[in-house]
Amino acid sequence: SDGRYRYAVTSEIDRVWARAEGYARAEARVTLHDGRAHADLALPPLHRVELHGLVVDADGEPVADALVLTGGARERTRTDPEGRFRHLAWAEPGQPVLALVACSGEATPAVVGGPEPTEAITLRLGRPAPVEGRVLLRSGEAASGASLSVLPSAGPDVMARGRVLAALGLAVPQGVAPDGAFRLAGLPAGSYVLRATPTAGQNALSTESTVEVHPGRPVLDVELRMPAGRVLAGRVVDGDGEGVAFADLGVYGTEPVRHQMADAEGHFRIPALPASRITLHVKAPGYRLWHGDFTVADEPVAITMRRCVRVCFRLEGEAPPAGSWAMVWFREAGQEG
Repeated sequence: SDGRYRYAVTSEIDRVWARAEGYARAEARVTLHDGRAHADLALPPLHRVELHGLVVDADGEPVADALVLTGGARERTRTDPEGRFRHLAWAEPGQPVLALVACSGEATPAVVGGPEPTEAITLRLGRPAPVEGRVLLRSGEAASGASLSVLPSAGPDVMARGRVLAALGLAVPQGVAPDGAFRLAGLPAGSYVLRATPTAGQNALSTESTVEVHPGRPVLDVELRMPAGRVLAGRVVDGDGEGVAFADLGVYGTEPVRHQMADAEGHFRIPALPASRITLHVKAPGYRLWHGDFTVADEPVAITMRRCVRVCFRLEGEAPPAGSWAMVWFREAGQEG
């Protein structure tokens, strides 16, 4: 309630930022000292702006219950039965509202940048421009279970289009139909990246395609064909050739980092890997961490882990003061130092 904050982090940071309703975002650079840092953040206040006007369809007819929102504001307004609206938004002092957006059903949303609060604004929806297509595997089979993400490309209205995607529930990945088909409607005019991601277990890689949305011009027959991935398979064994049960394998060089567990006999199979070079980390209780670099090929991989050695020792002589601690170095036979 007094604006103080305390934040625990698990990695190094160099800046913090904050935002709140009615205030612009602020950030500050920080330097950690002994794992701690202090930073005061001054949030510039915003001011209220009332926007009013009318939402009409492509033929100029008023649209009732259309959704009106502003890019960067949380408030959403619905038009009345005559298509009129009064919408409250936040803006920085001396600056206009970023954008005003209206959307309704499958119509192409209307986007007006920097609207003036003193004038009545007419937001004209465009004719529907759905985006339809299929997500396929390299073989041409439907990628059942794959997910589809919609990302607005760079442009002056990216934030406003992102707000519309959030309002339509399209800001998170969408599942495709069992036959790989998808249909996106109500997207604002502009450029978008469609990203298809395979489901877990599919030996396929993500793929992308760019589409341009224009009012009244449907985008049909979009094909997102995911290339086949490579499979890293093999066995984790100890120095005697016995399988290391349930070893944890981490694949670095992919986004995100992949993890797979070997079976009770040490066998593993990691699909959907790129052809580029990867780093593999393997760990198991009682064994040293193993790591190595691979260019994934079709041949099985044998990973030999070395057991950890448990060393028990006792310090003899005069008892050290309470709270003392000892540092012990070990080196393998034959090593220098």
